[in-house]
Amino acid sequence: MAHLSYQDPDGTAHHPLEDAEVVVGRLPSCGVVLHDARVSRRHLRILRRLDGWWVEDLGSRAGTRVNGKRVQEARLADGDQLDLAGEVLCFHDRPVVDSEADTEYIVAERPVADVDLLQTLRSVDRSPAAAPSPLIVLARAGEQLRRCTTIDEVADVALALALETTRAERGVLALLDADGEQVGWFESVAHGEPTAPVQPSRTMVGRMLERAAGVIAQDALADEVLARAESVAAQQIRSLLCAPLWDGEQITGYLYLDAGLAVFRVEDLDLMVVLGHQTAAEIGRLELLERVRDQEERRRQLARFLSPEVIHRVEAESRTGREDALLTAVERVVTVVQVEADGLTELTSSMSIPELTGFVDDLLEGLTRIAVDRHGGTLDQYLGGGVRVLYGAPTTRGEDGDAMAAVTAALEMRDHLEELRSREASWAGIRLRIGLHTGAVVAGMMGAHRRSDYSVIGGVVPVAAQVAGHALVGRVLVTGATHERVEGAFECVPAVDRVVFADGAASVCWWVVRRRGV
Repeated sequence: MAHLSYQDPDGTAHHPLEDAEVVVGRLPSCGVVLHDARVSRRHLRILRRLDGWWVEDLGSRAGTRVNGKRVQEARLADGDQLDLAGEVLCFHDRPVVDSEADTEYIVAERPVADVDLLQTLRSVDRSPAAAPSPLIVLARAGEQLRRCTTIDEVADVALALALETTRAERGVLALLDADGEQVGWFESVAHGEPTAPVQPSRTMVGRMLERAAGVIAQDALADEVLARAESVAAQQIRSLLCAPLWDGEQITGYLYLDAGLAVFRVEDLDLMVVLGHQTAAEIGRLELLERVRDQEERRRQLARFLSPEVIHRVEAESRTGREDALLTAVERVVTVVQVEADGLTELTSSMSIPELTGFVDDLLEGLTRIAVDRHGGTLDQYLGGGVRVLYGAPTTRGEDGDAMAAVTAALEMRDHLEELRSREASWAGIRLRIGLHTGAVVAGMMGAHRRSDYSVIGGVVPVAAQVAGHALVGRVLVTGATHERVEGAFECVPAVDRVVFADGAASVCWWVVRRRGV
């Protein structure tokens, strides 16, 4: 049953609206008697019509105000505040709540799963005292939120709309992570500068999170539980509203509003729950855009040293939460290919700097396309006019498979340059020295937080450099560790005069001639 609540000498009084009409004034014959001399003898009446409850001023001297606006008559909505020359009544379109309840003045809840946008729009109050149409409010919210480019802007816009629409005096927008921990906090006040930090009622926030529902409280200071809360009592808060930021799957934060004068209505709660949903959606959109940008930047960085196939696998592992298994530094057995170009120094006297730079870029582009894109190697480093490429990290085809892919790529890089030399005079003086070694390294993402690359640490790298230094131009030289993994697939001959020290012992090298059967 609808009722009025107001303060009398004994505390908060409730007057059920059992009849179709009740008069409020100073006369003893009035249904609700107020003793303030400023109230007229018959000040106003509350009456039921076919379309709901209405208030009508009866020619009072001081007039009647609904939610601060003077009216002759107006249709009432739950939570409307009627001001009779300083005496305030609150209209409730609901039964009187149980006084023994833990939160007597929490008067309404709106579970996020039950929110109906169309129903909210239909609830527009078209009386003279009505607040802005929900359609206008939500259309403004959608337009302004879509223009935001940062989460801070979204929070500022949402708080400003909430304060303006509900007549709240202060507001907070808090962001929560998946574990419910606070990760963002924004405050705002309706007028002037904040004089003290806003302290949301833990009772209200806790109930909102527990029930996944927006909640409002009226006459909070009269509520036994809420009045004991320091945040409510110290700040003389009369009405509170807490609406979840719900993205359709989980609560990602909340919108908290309070007021010392105004009383929030159920319609305010409906609007704020929808606004919370809009706000969560926009924040989610911006977070998604940020993740996409991060992924694009990460992909761009990975493309510098990984083949498209490996990048695809890293991304697939990332979606299953196992990305660290591929990129975290671990011990692996790899085959290192070191390619060094001879003859570039001589070009400095015949080419301008831009011409030389373009020439070297073309050389490195061709080597990278073969070693990384075609044969799945991982670019470790550019070496002036050469490259160092890893096989076996972060993905592996097995130690033998990695070594065979490395030798295949080495021969193809050699043949690629020989073809260029035979076709274009500018390449005639360029030759490659190629060396390979297989062994254990620590491989993974290494470097500073702002800039890291996939690289390796271990004795395999300097040994591969030694081998490349011992190689003849136009030849591919491998250590015994690599040879034993590829000898079944490639025809090799010993390089008895080429010895390197690997793992503390001398190792005879081998010249790779061709793939067997070719």
